[in-house]
Amino acid sequence: MMLFQGKLDEDYSMKIDIYEKNCSGDFVVEDGVCMLCCLPEMEAPELMASDDYSCYFKRQPRTDAETDKAIEAINVSCCNAVVYKGQNRQIIRKILDNKYEWLDTVPNASKTDIWLARTRRLFKYGKI
Repeated sequence: MMLFQGKLDEDYSMKIDIYEKNCSGDFVVEDGVCMLCCLPEMEAPELMASDDYSCYFKRQPRTDAETDKAIEAINVSCCNAVVYKGQNRQIIRKILDNKYEWLDTVPNASKTDIWLARTRRLFKYGKI
């Protein structure tokens, strides 16, 4: 089941409505999707916060360790509100390796990235 609420632009890139309190950057929370489960904020409290409406990124990751925390926030998001909208192939592959079934959290993933992530996951769990 895909929960992505965004739209495809003319060039087939996904456009999402970003919650207004997100700081500028590639890790964001989609507007109107967060269910206030508090899991992403608990995973990355130095990067995320929440209000009565949604969680959001109060600042972007600055280090590799913080980037990994932001990726974990994507992984634990109960409704896929936490999104990476950047183009960094390494970050996209890390997300896909952990969460390939929710491809809407990585709007810029290539078909090759998706295939590799699925294949690795299937192999890891003995399905192939």
